[in-house]
Amino acid sequence: MNATIIDVANAAGVSFKTVSRVLNGEAGVRDKTREKVQLAAKELNFTLNTAARNLRRRGSNLIALIISNPSRSYIDNIQIGAMDWCSRNGFHLVVEDFRAQPSGFDDLIRGGEMAGVILIPPMSDDPEIITKLTGQNIPFVRIAPETANDSAPSVRIDDQAAAKEMTQKLIELGHKRIGLITGPNEFGVSRNRMAGYRLALDDAAIKYDSALVREGAFSYETGQSCAARLLSMPNPPTAIFASNDDMAAGAIAESYKRGIAVPSELTIVGYDDVAVASVISPPLTTVRQPLKDMAARAAELLLERIRNQESAPKHDVLPHRLILRASHGPRA
Repeated sequence: MNATIIDVANAAGVSFKTVSRVLNGEAGVRDKTREKVQLAAKELNFTLNTAARNLRRRGSNLIALIISNPSRSYIDNIQIGAMDWCSRNGFHLVVEDFRAQPSGFDDLIRGGEMAGVILIPPMSDDPEIITKLTGQNIPFVRIAPETANDSAPSVRIDDQAAAKEMTQKLIELGHKRIGLITGPNEFGVSRNRMAGYRLALDDAAIKYDSALVREGAFSYETGQSCAARLLSMPNPPTAIFASNDDMAAGAIAESYKRGIAVPSELTIVGYDDVAVASVISPPLTTVRQPLKDMAARAAELLLERIRNQESAPKHDVLPHRLILRASHGPRA
């Protein structure tokens, strides 16, 4: 496999942002650090895409990643994937967090300095954002939109199919009362994962029970509070499917707080397969979506859009996979 910016950063003992600054010729980096990064890049045969560099010299070299997502793990993986691609191809990645500065988007497009924009949920389904970008003729790409359309290229996994597959796995283990901790309903991915959950129940002739569904906010704290409500039911679920790993970790913490053993008494599974999934106890069974690859592919699709804004938008669906660890088991 080709070396990535993360490989160079690890070899040089610096952050991937420092590697990006060195490889893009930015000032403000100590000579000793610059030499370490350049040597590591040479030893790993890490090269930038010179064709893309020449393209960006004819215009802006700034790509904006627009975030408004409460999951730090999700954002970090997306940012690393996009940063790696941008550094390799001669672009700078600017990250704008709308939760911290809601007016930042208008300021961003008003300046007219962006070569293009990457949107992640929930911004990737925001009609106001999409209308403004289209009106300003700014190329953009959407990560994990609810549906693909002609507004812009997109890259995603099949969230409905992935959630259905995980729910079917739980049903195969004998679970019939399966709690679901969803993300916020404003997120298209939350609605798609809910649809997959319900399809699996329908296929197994298990009646949908809205009391087993709780809406979280993709955070550890809401995973814990939603699990508390589910486990306080007179007839609690025997399995909980959380729509991201942060909420699943919160659910595991709540179960241990109540003296409920996972997985012998309660199965808990998650979604994303970020770092927390493999370090908590027990390690989390989850859906793996290739977040870094999705971000890199989004940047690549954006470059194609910048080159030719009249081309038909491409819509890539990357593969997902169930990662079976130790947090699932048969119905007690």
